[in-house]
Amino acid sequence: MMQRISVPVLIIALLAGAAVVILLLRDGDGELAVTPPATLVFLRDDDLWVAPLDGSGEPRAITSGSVRAKYAGNAFRPDGGIDLYYLSQLEGSARLGEEVEFVVYRVALEGGEPEELFRFPTDNARLSGAGVAPDGLRIVYADVDALILRDLVSGQETVLARSRRILAGDGSYVRTDMLTSPIWSPTGERVYSGMFAGPDTVVTIIIDLPPRPVTVADIGYPGHWGTWSPDGSRLCLYSGDIYDGGLTIYNVETHQQIDVLASGVLPARIEGRQSSVGKCAWSDDGRLAVSYSPIAEEPHRVYILDEQLALVDQSELFTPSPGVIGWLPDGSGVVVARRNPDGESFSAGIFRPDADIEYLPFEADWVIAVIP
Repeated sequence: MMQRISVPVLIIALLAGAAVVILLLRDGDGELAVTPPATLVFLRDDDLWVAPLDGSGEPRAITSGSVRAKYAGNAFRPDGGIDLYYLSQLEGSARLGEEVEFVVYRVALEGGEPEELFRFPTDNARLSGAGVAPDGLRIVYADVDALILRDLVSGQETVLARSRRILAGDGSYVRTDMLTSPIWSPTGERVYSGMFAGPDTVVTIIIDLPPRPVTVADIGYPGHWGTWSPDGSRLCLYSGDIYDGGLTIYNVETHQQIDVLASGVLPARIEGRQSSVGKCAWSDDGRLAVSYSPIAEEPHRVYILDEQLALVDQSELFTPSPGVIGWLPDGSGVVVARRNPDGESFSAGIFRPDADIEYLPFEADWVIAVIP
């Protein structure tokens, strides 16, 4: 599979634009310091790969021969380097309800051997997930029936929330809730997670973390995806094309909810048809990028909203649909991904305000994240 990736340095440099992703900044001594290029994290088969978005290097595999590798985020080291965290399933079945074991690893972005941190069991390999704290000292993961906070220094674990089980007619217990996809707030004070509460219900929970008392708030939002604002005060919650493609801004402190699609900022839903929201992502200056279509089956556009949720830009209509992945670190553009015509692989590109989407010439089985 590796031979399928080819990233011509010159082509990507022209697409990305000179000195857009790599910024020259003055340090305290007046010397020029270079900000590292943004890095794309993507999946190829069951392994995680990374690629610099400015074309300064070839794509590189982070894992090799993994089983169901899952990206768990990144954190800065004291020396200024970046560590990546990921899960990998030990050999075994991934059937729903059959218990398997995952290993949590840490590896330097610049390369080296992965370090095994700990192992945990789960009975839903497809939905199990983990998220590392911004400081790299704690991680939250979905165990068999609980969402657990683990201190990576001491190994101490704290149960944050538990799934519920009901007694079935044959005397066995059936799991009705599954806690998944923990995402840390930028300040490290809270974790957002989704909960499958039965076969047809998905809700959102927000958990306050130690040293404050652990509290779980169920805000009842029908979806299980979300992204935090840079200051951790708001969540952009979205639900794909289930539940009619919702897009809601939730204020964690005031509990106010703004239905973006009902506000008239984006094109109105078509009566009798489901709308579709691909993803939303915040920039450091508070702008919001959204992938959206008023009809679920139609291609998406990428929309840019300002801090007051006013529409300031939008992409052309592309087929297949572009989905938002995240902002470039300097805020000059949004990294997007779309499914290729073969229906099995994805391409990544960059949408810059007042310009078209420029797609980069390499493929991935799934595009996951952008890291600084």
